[in-house]
Amino acid sequence: MAIHWLAEFLKYLCGFTTQEEEDWFDYECSRFFVDLTGPKRHSNFLSCSKALSDVLRHNRKAYLFSPSGSMNISDLFDQLENHNPKHYNLSGAQFAALLLCNNKQRFFVEIYMQWEWYPYSAAATYLFDVRIGCLQGHFNQTTDPYTILHPLTYDEAMCLGWIFHVTEWKNATSIQDSGLKTDVKGTGKGARDAIHFMYQNDNGQGYIWMAEGTTPPRHCRYPIYFVLDPKFIESQQLFLIKNWVLIFR
Repeated sequence: MAIHWLAEFLKYLCGFTTQEEEDWFDYECSRFFVDLTGPKRHSNFLSCSKALSDVLRHNRKAYLFSPSGSMNISDLFDQLENHNPKHYNLSGAQFAALLLCNNKQRFFVEIYMQWEWYPYSAAATYLFDVRIGCLQGHFNQTTDPYTILHPLTYDEAMCLGWIFHVTEWKNATSIQDSGLKTDVKGTGKGARDAIHFMYQNDNGQGYIWMAEGTTPPRHCRYPIYFVLDPKFIESQQLFLIKNWVLIFR
């Protein structure tokens, strides 16, 4: 990966821009948001965004992930293959806009300084290691939830309102018979680290404010909702993620 492309990505991601550059970047963020949230058949970049999410949530090569669930950006682009952002002719700045305008606030970026680096060696290294991760509890059994997530107390969980799992109606019989499982055989995706929940309230006094990421998955054509009994919360540990979506380990 060219260091110029990577430097431009970090520059716009971190906001080290002039007013003119910031105005252009705001326009790009708006353009990508419209593209990603509009009709699928008219989207130019939705397949790239979904591929990013798929690799970071379901890739079974656990050795590529850090303990926080992130992957080196060069390794990530290699895994994306034909959905590599560079195949869409995206600049570093435009890729930053693509991540920032995600309507579920799903992606996060980690930057690590490398105080010893060798730019002219046979295997050149960079001054910084850039890693990208994806939230919502599908980290390929590599993460420690107590390190990267907020463990909810019972009282905090009660302040969320209704806590529920959303899935397609055709899964209802299996869930009612066998319960929610993190290691479902036959899916081809390997075991999940956690079960994904959402919550709903009226943002009234005493409730935790709702944020992006609480809308039903777009792939659920006929969604069905399983609401947690408060007794379940007494015996199980729930976690709140950075984009305010709940998961159960």
